[in-house]
Amino acid sequence: MKARWETSGPSPFGGLALVVDSAAMKPEPSIFDAPNEDADEAAALEGEDDLAHGRVISHDAMKAWLLSWGTPDELPPPAVGD
Repeated sequence: MKARWETSGPSPFGGLALVVDSAAMKPEPSIFDAPNEDADEAAALEGEDDLAHGRVISHDAMKAWLLSWGTPDELPPPAVGD
């Protein structure tokens, strides 16, 4: 990493500012940067199978549950088939 102190411009440190050469910094890899096509395909197939066999929660049941959060009458989480 390349960095230097500069005295020009406003700074909360009495006129000093640390300037970093971002081009010299190597970004750390993220778990989201590496695609896992096998896992993505397996998840898609599992979701399609759940839908085909009725293992789903309706939009209305999920919405009612979410809207109840933080209220005195908070609902329990909906179950498959609701």
